[in-house]
Amino acid sequence: MAFEPTEEQAQIINARNTSLLVSAAAGSGKTAVLVERIVSLVCDKENSVDIDRILVVTFTQAAAAEMKERVLKKIGEMLEKDPDNEHLLRQQTLVHRALITTTDSFCLDIIRNHFQDIGLDPDFRVVDDGEAALIRADVLKDVLERAYEERKPEFVKCVEAFCPGNDDSELEDIIIGLYRASDSFPWPDEFLLERKKDHDISGPEDLNGTEIELEIKRSSYGLIEYALWYLSSQYLRYHPGHTSDPVSENTAWKQAKP
Repeated sequence: MAFEPTEEQAQIINARNTSLLVSAAAGSGKTAVLVERIVSLVCDKENSVDIDRILVVTFTQAAAAEMKERVLKKIGEMLEKDPDNEHLLRQQTLVHRALITTTDSFCLDIIRNHFQDIGLDPDFRVVDDGEAALIRADVLKDVLERAYEERKPEFVKCVEAFCPGNDDSELEDIIIGLYRASDSFPWPDEFLLERKKDHDISGPEDLNGTEIELEIKRSSYGLIEYALWYLSSQYLRYHPGHTSDPVSENTAWKQAKP
């Protein structure tokens, strides 16, 4: 079944000499629209371009492969109607080396082609997930060993807060978690400095309106709720003739739930 774009989709497909930002829900035809836009750029009668001059970036290899397959299929359908079209025949050949790829692959391709400009060994390779985890573990071990040797007061307090007994695995998990969170931002150092400010507290008034204050209230409420449940059960245990108790009948504490 041929793709029939809506009026809005047609505007996206045919827009030229402008930047576009398209927001659409899953299953709304984004891939089909992008394929049509790519083909329309390639076959533009006034200003056509070769498909290997267009960069198309996707999130996954599977999506990139699907996109390339759809573009090739669309060009094939057009060739069936115009088999002697030299431009389309050329695009059918070029599509196999078109830059329809993931962000990672595109960046890797740039580095491979310009390694000499950044002083990188041409034999470099991309580390796999398992190897990266081992490297992180080794680096973290070295960092913690140096910190234990230096015994700075702030580190000692951190260990006392997060390392029950002689086990510092919880602290390791927190450090790795912070690393992963910061690594998802374009400027990891700035993200970590901002998170440091979250805990820059000189007194109780600095907690007002913060996530820390809310978390303290939630934890306190949970403890109070458990204590009241325990008192209620004990009251009924020692007063078997009662079907209710003064604790559960008093709902004032429930209204204070954060």
